[in-house]
Order: sequence, then C-alpha cells, then structure tokens
Amino acid sequence: MKKKCKNCKYYEKITSECWCNKFVEGGDVNEGGRDIISYHDHDRYGAVIEVGENFGCIHFKEKDKN
Repeated sequence: MKKKCKNCKYYEKITSECWCNKFVEGGDVNEGGRDIISYHDHDRYGAVIEVGENFGCIHFKEKDKN
C-alpha cells in the first residue's frame, strides 16, 4: 500500500484534515519536535492543516481494515 494520506488513519477525506499529533499549533521544532509540523494562527481564530489525498508523510499509519 502506498503511504499517501488517502490510505492513512489520520486523514479525513470529507474535511481534507490530518489529525496526526505531530501537526502542532505553536510547536517548537528545535526542542524535541524535530519530526513535527508547527503551524501558527496569529489572529487566534483557529487554524487547521489541510492536505491533499496524495500527500505523503513520515507519520503514515495504515487505516484499519474494517
């Protein structure tokens, strides 16, 4: 199976959002988080990570076969 978002347990196709705990709002990539994506929302409205279904990631986890 290819390690693409559409096949990952963290991906939700309806919203195109990734819920991996390595996508961190305001995280510090220099302090124990060298494998995270840090994003910021300077207006405090809330931010999300939106990914395409063919995006690939080192944190890929295969979806359950249910």
